[in-house]
Amino acid sequence: MKKRPPTPRECIEMLPGYDPYRDADEYEFVPELAEAKIQFIEKHIVHTEGALAGKPYLLAPHQRGLAYMLWGWRHRVTKLRRINEIWYYVPRKNSKSTDLAVFMCCEFMTCKGWRRQYYSCASGEKQSAIVYGMIKAMCKMNPAIGERVRVYLQPKSIVRLADESIYRPLPENAEVEHGKNVYWVLCDETHTYKSGDLVVAMRTGQAAQPERLLMHATTADYMRESFCNQQYDYACKVRDGVIKNPNYLPVIYEISQETLNEYPDAWKDPQYWAQCNPLYGLNVDIGFLRAECQRAIDDPSYENEFKRLHCNIRTETSERMIASERWSMNDGAFPIGHFKGREPIAASLDCGSTSDSTSFNILFGAADGDGYEAVWFHWMPRVKAQEYERKYAKPFSVWEREGWVTLTDGDQIHYDRIKDDIMMLCAQYGVKSLNVDPLFQSVQLCQQLQDEGLEVIYWKCNMVNMTAPTGEVLRFINSGMLKHGDNGFMREQSANAVLSRRQEMCMPDKAKSAGKIDGIVTLIMSMATALLKRKPKASVYETRGFITFGDDEE
Repeated sequence: MKKRPPTPRECIEMLPGYDPYRDADEYEFVPELAEAKIQFIEKHIVHTEGALAGKPYLLAPHQRGLAYMLWGWRHRVTKLRRINEIWYYVPRKNSKSTDLAVFMCCEFMTCKGWRRQYYSCASGEKQSAIVYGMIKAMCKMNPAIGERVRVYLQPKSIVRLADESIYRPLPENAEVEHGKNVYWVLCDETHTYKSGDLVVAMRTGQAAQPERLLMHATTADYMRESFCNQQYDYACKVRDGVIKNPNYLPVIYEISQETLNEYPDAWKDPQYWAQCNPLYGLNVDIGFLRAECQRAIDDPSYENEFKRLHCNIRTETSERMIASERWSMNDGAFPIGHFKGREPIAASLDCGSTSDSTSFNILFGAADGDGYEAVWFHWMPRVKAQEYERKYAKPFSVWEREGWVTLTDGDQIHYDRIKDDIMMLCAQYGVKSLNVDPLFQSVQLCQQLQDEGLEVIYWKCNMVNMTAPTGEVLRFINSGMLKHGDNGFMREQSANAVLSRRQEMCMPDKAKSAGKIDGIVTLIMSMATALLKRKPKASVYETRGFITFGDDEE
């Protein structure tokens, strides 16, 4: 039995997480308005490349949902279109750029208005030409469209002959005069933009256009301060009802941070691939995703790229130092009293700036004599932790409740509190000395710890000093022989860490690791002391002497 096509309302409801009826009091949904546009697309616009080249561009249900939201809603009184900005956030290979080209071509050919200006923007000349190239091909492959426009190759532009309206692609570094009479603007791959200056210029140029549109289409950015992440945060607040903006449409396909907090391996689960890839099984080949996921499991340096590009997860870094499944091989909580009476091998301290986190690590030899066991203690200003939780969904309140981090009041770290806590922990765990990187922010604290009777060893975290212990830490983690006590904050840090290499040397790179990795650094510092204390294996000749081979004397 043939399955019936989804209704307009069902298409809209397929768009994830957003309720378009929540703030729609002044607006009405008239599906027929959008259906005229959909009919134009499926009758006159064709695929321009690949196996489907030349065939009608038939919209998938979620694409119909976008069309119904864009063209089907209008103000009850003025009859003006409701939506004037769209955030379209979707993983790679889900036809983002093609959708932009199709919607632009449809609006450009069906809308009337004298000398209106249409733009597609991107970070560079090459990227900005992608949408232009598709629209140019769509015009060329349908004479009914082609005869109504004139295509210019230099500068790249398409002019609608009936009213001299113009479409142009613009790279981010283009010089744009403020005050332009801008109608439609499409922003492709926003995560690659160095700033939002071009978008701001376009937005201000739309002020005189009541039915303007600004549409962003992008894959996830890295976890950093960026124009893309600012727009993403705003879109999430509109979607979740924190900000009321009935003219803004957030369409966010992702595996959310909340899901990953509850189910860290969701990125490996095909069920979640299907949820965050609207063309899963169509444009997005299932076998390809399986192969890419397996590559990410086998190669830690590719894990974050897979998460970001194919699951739309904002990741801390472009590559990983420690694979999540390798870290999980060392799972297991330490029972109460586990370290009582045992002498630690080493302890290390990494002091952050006054508004950052501080990490203290204590390293023990494994209870069974094979491998290592590590415990950590962290301090961070509460205001800073709340900022990370609000902006990046990092569960610092949970980590505080579980005892993995101590949040100090205010926006500055309390070194006196840290000093008192460290002295208490040293007494509890039998620590008599600790390694400290001699940075300016640690000098006063180190002097106070020395005054309290602790031996402080200054240990500079540079490539030469860090290479051997970094390799040793990775060797034991990858062998399941470095137990971490199920520390939730350290699991997060293990996912953040990036390895920097220089010839044969390596160490974790704080600059590339936008997230916290100070606990990884203190672990490596402690491992350096463990390497120095490791006893060389006794020669067999010390225990049994020499053995001679040959004929016995008669």
